[in-house]
Amino acid sequence: MYDIFTKRQTESGNINFSIIQVFEFKYLGHFITNDEHNDKDVLREVRDMFTHTNILARRFFSCSVSVKIVLFRTLCICFYGMELRQRYNTCSINRLRSSYIRCMKLFVKYPKVLQCNSHATGT
Repeated sequence: MYDIFTKRQTESGNINFSIIQVFEFKYLGHFITNDEHNDKDVLREVRDMFTHTNILARRFFSCSVSVKIVLFRTLCICFYGMELRQRYNTCSINRLRSSYIRCMKLFVKYPKVLQCNSHATGT
């Protein structure tokens, strides 16, 4: 459980401090939870990846496949702070992996039934 300090000024001019206990909070874009699991942060990364992929797919629909792969690797995937994600469920990381492949297929316009090769996905 984390303590968050808040400061309020009363009508008489006195300053009161209060402590609120929370089980999770967002700090610099990352979720910090009481049990120190990073599943919520990984799921946030999946949502952001789909959002950025949809934006790029609309803006760069006429580019070549090689340009799209460079754009995808540069702008859709944010591994900033990934080294901090030490405690997570395998399900969350598998969801991140499958979302990466789905977003790559969506952006490069591969048919859904074909498998991406290792060159396109970078795995």
